[in-house]
Amino acid sequence: MTTAVTVAALALTVLLSGCVLYRSQIPVATTYEAEPQYKMQSAGHWQVLASDVADRILKAIEDRDDLLMKPLYLEPPNSRPFSLGFYKLLTSELVSRGMQVSLERESDVVDVDYDVLAVLHNDRMQRPPIGTFTTIGAGVSAARALNSMAEWIPAAIGAGVLADLAGGAITSSSNREVLISVSMSYNNRYVVHTSSVYYINDPDFEQFVDPEARGHYVQEFKARPVRVTAQ
Repeated sequence: MTTAVTVAALALTVLLSGCVLYRSQIPVATTYEAEPQYKMQSAGHWQVLASDVADRILKAIEDRDDLLMKPLYLEPPNSRPFSLGFYKLLTSELVSRGMQVSLERESDVVDVDYDVLAVLHNDRMQRPPIGTFTTIGAGVSAARALNSMAEWIPAAIGAGVLADLAGGAITSSSNREVLISVSMSYNNRYVVHTSSVYYINDPDFEQFVDPEARGHYVQEFKARPVRVTAQ
């Protein structure tokens, strides 16, 4: 028994010393700490974003005396459902806060614009920790990881997560993300510029971007053979 313990201890010592002495010619890949990322799954989530953006724009205008009386002009949307819907939602949110929004471009307006960049990932692997669940915050789902059931139970009760679980609020990551940027500018200077990244359900991809639109779609391409025939 003593011999077996001694051998095990010696093996462990060698293993640990090997870890300490480990060298690599390139940096060793590691992962980030788990962070929540919102997942857009409904037009109601678009409205949450529009409301947040309108609040940012209102605050920025209130901080600038030279912009208080100037109308806002939103760039016309493209044909994608998100662009059309977000245009209407953001216009409603701005008007409801007492801001002027021009129907057409005028000589002296504050420009508001938004853009969507879609990203498709290939062969990603996600290992969710035990206790991962979904909460609903401000109408947008966010993933939160807890370390133990002792943490899970009070958090679930406090946030109403038990009801969410029963109601189907569980969500997951996907292979498709969108980066949504909204800006407000005046005299060739940014006054507001905010960007956020969201997961989206894979089938919803074309609601956000046209796959054929250059500059709005990023995909990890794989090399493939091309057959060449003699003319």
